[in-house]
Amino acid sequence: MIRGIRTQRKRLIRTKDNVSLGVWACNQAWDLKKFYPGQIIRAIRPYSESNIDVKFNELGGNNGMTSDGGVGAKNRYMIVLWKTNYGLYCIPMFTFSGVISVNHLDKDRVGELVTMVTEDKRDEIIDHTAWAGLPLIMNLNPSMLGAAPSQIAYADLSRPYWVGKTEQITDKVGSLDGDEYLRLVCLFEQKQKTWIENSFKEFGVDYINVPSITPTPLSDGRTDRDYGPNIMVMADHIFNGQYNSKFKAQRIKKKHDEAAKNRGVVKK
Repeated sequence: MIRGIRTQRKRLIRTKDNVSLGVWACNQAWDLKKFYPGQIIRAIRPYSESNIDVKFNELGGNNGMTSDGGVGAKNRYMIVLWKTNYGLYCIPMFTFSGVISVNHLDKDRVGELVTMVTEDKRDEIIDHTAWAGLPLIMNLNPSMLGAAPSQIAYADLSRPYWVGKTEQITDKVGSLDGDEYLRLVCLFEQKQKTWIENSFKEFGVDYINVPSITPTPLSDGRTDRDYGPNIMVMADHIFNGQYNSKFKAQRIKKKHDEAAKNRGVVKK
């Protein structure tokens, strides 16, 4: 293992004359033990450049298209939230120092951002994301010079990103102290809870009133009929354009038939 990267090598044999061509690397991956929660890394993150399905804008004329297609990518600074079996679950950071300033964003969008500052900005009053309290302090590697992120950046909780252990990663960018990492996780959990609650409202139920479904042994088979009423409300909810299972359609038809029977409506 070199610089925290595990390399798998195999001997290459030329089959026609059984001559060994030496040992070649066939797979490389980061050893995830090298990474830790709160670590700041730099990794490649793709982004959409244009809507390639839109050919003409009546108000603005032709849409701007790129010669490289509808997707671009760049190195993005990210904070490691936690590790998975095959990579890093991260929160990306943005400076909003270009065409779009954080001051031009609406309140709901700002409510998804958390201000990140370097320690020399600790005592400055920066209230761009006041909902999250004081800015979080990030410690940057001084040896990176101009390659390090800006002194003020914004962690975007709405765009978490997974980085695979076989990807190119700059690992020694910086880190958060444990208490700052805890604040970030708590803010992320708070936002997650809000987003989940809003999703359940679209089903017409309150998240707090719906019991969680725990895995059961495969031998028990499916237990749909044993679900509580709130879960069945979710199971039978129909969104516009949604694809529904035949079992759902059968349940809904049965309910309609029973309701019609109770009203004294007889189908011919």
